[in-house]
Amino acid sequence: MTPNLSRSWREQRLGARVLALTGAVLSTLALTVTVAAEPPTTTPPTPSITTTPPAPAPADTDDTETDDDDPPAESTTTTATPAPSTTDPVVEPSRTPAPEPAPNPVHPEPNPAPAPSAPSETPKAKPDEWKPTENPNATIVPGKMRSDREEIPEGFTKADADKAETMEAALNTRSLRVAPGCQVYWPAPYEVCGAIRDKYNSLGGPNGFLLHPKTNELTNPDGRGKRTEFVNGPIYWSAPGGAHPVVNHFLAAWARHRYEAGYIGYPTTDEIVNPDGIGRRQEFQGAAIYWRLNEAYSIGGAIRDKWNSAGAERGPLGYPNTDELPAKKNDGRYNNFENGTITWSGPTGTRLVFGAFRDRWAKAGREDGELGYPTRDEDVTPNKLGHYALFEGGSIYQKDGGPGPFVVKGAIRDDWGSFGWEGGRFGFPTSEEYDLDKGKAQDYEGGILVWNIGEQPSDFDPPTGKCPDSVCVNPPAGIRSGEAEPRLAVQPEERGVPTCAEVRAMPADPGRELLCVEIPSDERQLRDRPTYPKDSAVQQVCYDKQPLPHTERLYSCFVTRVTYLINAPGDPKPNGGVALTFEMESRTQWNTKEFTLRNHLIVEDTWGTMKYAKVKATPICHAIGKGCDIKGKKMDLSEMEPGKRFFFEYKAEPDKIEQGDILAVDQLGADFSFAPSPSYTWKEVVHTQKALLSTMRCDNDMSANKPGCIYPEIAPVLSYSNPAKNAELAGHIAAAQNSGVVGRPGGVPLHKGTKELETEHRDNACKKNPRVPAPVPRGTSCDEYPFASSAEGAKADGRERTFNGCQLPDVAIGPTGPGYSICFINAGHNSSGGADVRWFYHWNRVLKDDRFFVEALNGHLPAP
Repeated sequence: MTPNLSRSWREQRLGARVLALTGAVLSTLALTVTVAAEPPTTTPPTPSITTTPPAPAPADTDDTETDDDDPPAESTTTTATPAPSTTDPVVEPSRTPAPEPAPNPVHPEPNPAPAPSAPSETPKAKPDEWKPTENPNATIVPGKMRSDREEIPEGFTKADADKAETMEAALNTRSLRVAPGCQVYWPAPYEVCGAIRDKYNSLGGPNGFLLHPKTNELTNPDGRGKRTEFVNGPIYWSAPGGAHPVVNHFLAAWARHRYEAGYIGYPTTDEIVNPDGIGRRQEFQGAAIYWRLNEAYSIGGAIRDKWNSAGAERGPLGYPNTDELPAKKNDGRYNNFENGTITWSGPTGTRLVFGAFRDRWAKAGREDGELGYPTRDEDVTPNKLGHYALFEGGSIYQKDGGPGPFVVKGAIRDDWGSFGWEGGRFGFPTSEEYDLDKGKAQDYEGGILVWNIGEQPSDFDPPTGKCPDSVCVNPPAGIRSGEAEPRLAVQPEERGVPTCAEVRAMPADPGRELLCVEIPSDERQLRDRPTYPKDSAVQQVCYDKQPLPHTERLYSCFVTRVTYLINAPGDPKPNGGVALTFEMESRTQWNTKEFTLRNHLIVEDTWGTMKYAKVKATPICHAIGKGCDIKGKKMDLSEMEPGKRFFFEYKAEPDKIEQGDILAVDQLGADFSFAPSPSYTWKEVVHTQKALLSTMRCDNDMSANKPGCIYPEIAPVLSYSNPAKNAELAGHIAAAQNSGVVGRPGGVPLHKGTKELETEHRDNACKKNPRVPAPVPRGTSCDEYPFASSAEGAKADGRERTFNGCQLPDVAIGPTGPGYSICFINAGHNSSGGADVRWFYHWNRVLKDDRFFVEALNGHLPAP
């Protein structure tokens, strides 16, 4: 059979650069000096690399051309790379790391081609494929040269072509000698010799993807190897490795490592299709280069052995996406892959870290961070429920399908290990290590492990760390004081304008018109109240509660419907009106005295005199005993039309609050002014719409220069409901409340006490109680309920109790009614709960004697 060489040279020149090599599956196409020998038995497979080859290497420092009679050894043998190791002991990687690499060896370019001669005017043939020149002229004969009969491929001149023809003739003469070793490929005026010639011919010569030669055979900078450069890449030869092309991304990756002068050395194979049928590789003396998706990277030595043992490119790591690179310490090395990393260091050997574990390790600083090098491959945990990886400075664990992965280190890791690791009572970690009081803590499925937290801080100290969601993001609803009756959103005595009945009872005055207000009061009007709109300024609950205000510890709002009418005194019928829905809300903050008031007016209907009237608003704020600074603009006059909405907000704050000050903001709202439409002459009238909410309290009593405002009518609720953080604490509180200790929501509240009382209560409950054993049982601390910081606390004359599992044999089990309870619970749960109390007091600005409740859910007592 004959090779498929039907494309023209021009087409080959455009298309051949997208080809890759599969030399391992090719037969040798050996051309004689003038006639093609038997062609290869297979057609080269279509390669995968589709980008333009890299630019040629810089000029050679030793540009000596090989003598025609002194070709390189005629070796076409492919030297196989030894099978990769599958063992895991510490082995030296692909090379001993070298100091900063020297500049790349210089690989020469061909000499400049001679200037072109004038073209022949005789029409020239366009050959479909390359073939040797028949009966080449030994000297240039004008008009008789091959260049005068055939089109010269791009990149070559007539002078090049004519010189090549005379060289072919000279080679024909020399072919009578023994083993001439070289060949010329018209129109390139260069000789290709020995093993490089044989490899070139096996790949189709000029009809193959390399196209024509660009240089004679060149000696490499090491003085031992040879190369010839072609249009689409070079062929390199070495005695150990034979002759092989290195092109495109493979050539670029090889160049990054200083060609044959680097640790990779000479090629030992052509480009090879990988078993996955997608990527390619090429073997070199010291490593291999792998390609996939237009990128190629080197991998060798112990790291490659490890990768092969994990399934190579078909394994979980996938293809490399970096070369083998130096690590930051201990002269280590690493390769990054699509789905993980392999590291090597002398003390730790080669180790695998995958996906999310690799990302967490990188976040910790990789080998140069707190974890150091991995000392064991990422693996399945012994209980088969998760994965883990061990490092010099700690571990990374994650339960399958759970949160994480998380770093476990130091004393907490040691303590966790003593409880049986992930298979013990604490299970898997559910958080990173975090600050708690004066030490560290980490959450686990079965509790919290703590380190060096010392004595429980006072609940009166400022909170530290992040405020828990149960306190600051999603707190439970507070409880309204039974002493304060909820008020309607609008009350007649506070409207500032006469009622409609009062206007109608006035003496008739045809030249006078007055504004009056009607408030929905009968059942029909309340049933017909507006529904919650999507663009509302307030929460859904505000509509659910209308027309009463809804108030939380740091939030209050109301929704109400009001009808404004214009009446002439003595006239039973109004001249016009407008029906408005008011939305108003106030948001306070625990750590600043500034609060926000938002207003939303929805025009439901207008008629008569009020049709096309205009409305404007000016904000109101009043603080008892202080001024109240308003930051915001009034709402300018705007025409009212049915369906129209007016929205404005402003910020306000009382004048400077000194430490220890407690003051009230009792009036919020806006003055709404209604101006007549142009066809009417009644005067602009004003109605003050106050936000008749609970009285706001602002104070600076919690800590210096941290004033804040809340609605004290609402008693806050502290919820313990996270079993990972406070299961045993919640279990103890629930058991105590079930036995009659006060503080349950809906029952008798607790009240905040003083720091002096807190010390007394702690002494009575745990510190000086002779019934509490010493030393404390391992991993626990003594918890008392009610909180020592509450006024109720562990009073000296209180009724004491405990429960099964609390490890207090000398304390009575079974008492009921008011009093207090003590129990040894998980030390982390206890400390975490104390941190929550401090945040709870500050976030809700709970002052002395303020009421509050404690909710305990999802808990359990310690196991007996």
